Amino acid sequence: MKAEVDEEAKEFIAFYFIEENNGASAAFGEREGVYVSVSNTGGHLLVSYNVGGASIPWDTDGRSLEIKKDPVSGRYYGSFTAQFSASVPPDIPKAVSGIFDV
Repeated sequence: MKAEVDEEAKEFIAFYFIEENNGASAAFGEREGVYVSVSNTGGHLLVSYNVGGASIPWDTDGRSLEIKKDPVSGRYYGSFTAQFSASVPPDIPKAVSGIFDV
């Protein structure tokens, strides 16, 4: 995944992917460290930023998530933009956006 975390370019590797209920969930980063997870399973869209064992979901404003499946290759790809609550700990960014291909 190529992302911008508070306008700083970063790359994260995928370590988790599951396909279910006509949707997908994936996580990018370090399993025991900082990672971004995205999901559109069960008709719900979610982007969360995970650090120090805490998962911080996005705010309802300033968000988008698109996950698509290539019908030929079966690969998933997409993009997201997330704004996070100002009340979260200082380690949590204010905004994360990116593109991914799994």
